[in-house]
Amino acid sequence: MDNATTTSPLPNIGLGQIVPALKVFLGGAVHRGELVALEFAQVSHHAFLTVVAALAAMALVLLGGFAATFMIAAMVWDTPQRTLILGLVALGYLLIAGLLIWLASARIRAWRPFLETRRQLRNDSNCLQSVLTAEPKQTPNENGNA
Repeated sequence: MDNATTTSPLPNIGLGQIVPALKVFLGGAVHRGELVALEFAQVSHHAFLTVVAALAAMALVLLGGFAATFMIAAMVWDTPQRTLILGLVALGYLLIAGLLIWLASARIRAWRPFLETRRQLRNDSNCLQSVLTAEPKQTPNENGNA
């Protein structure tokens, strides 16, 4: 072996720094687990209510659409422009469906689940990184010199 120094993946890390970092990490993991559980409850509640509302709205719109279409068809059946009128009704349905799809996709893009958890984990990572890369404190030796 030669006298070349080997580099550690974690430079300037001493046992005195690892133990406090581990305590911070474990304490943070417990708190972040509680935060994830709380946010998961909120996310699942939000998702459940959104799905129920969307399904109810779709069912009612479908029934209303059938009724309205049959009503319009009955009103214009004896006119020579019935094909044009029913075609315009179908075009209106397609335009409204496109608008609803656009609104739903915008809502999905804007939804940020677990935002607070991600923010806290980022802060934890920065804190641990600063603890692990900090210069070790010098302990006094037998003579009392640092």
